[in-house]
This record gives sequence, C-alpha cells and structure tokens, in this order.
Amino acid sequence: MKSIRQAIVLVLLLTLALTVLGSALFIGFGALLTLWLPLSLFQASCLAIGAAFTLAAIIFALTSIVSFIADH
Repeated sequence: MKSIRQAIVLVLLLTLALTVLGSALFIGFGALLTLWLPLSLFQASCLAIGAAFTLAAIIFALTSIVSFIADH
C-alpha cells in the first residue's frame, strides 16, 4: 500500500512540475514573440500554446502513420 501511495504522490509532483515548467516556457516564448510581433503578452502566449499543441498533434500523426506502415 505504501508503494502505491508513493507512486501517486510522485505522479502528482511530476504533473505539477511539468505544468509549472510548461507555463513558464509558454509565457517566456510569448514574451519573445512580443519583441518581434505587435502582439500583447496574452496573445503571444496563446499563440505559443497553440503552436505547441499543433506540434504535438503533428508528431502524434506522424508516429501513427509510421506505426501503421510498419505493421502492414
């Protein structure tokens, strides 16, 4: 029972750390975008988040296609 509790705490701590790090990176990238584009910090951060989700979707699609080709 103790190892299950430790695993849950570890997953929660990792999730929290990744959330904080991800937020900092999105805001930081947004701040960089405001230097080059006439956007507010909120708009640039939203653009950075959208770009990250789009990149993740593209990587997922490409790995699915490669996996499908390898299976057939």
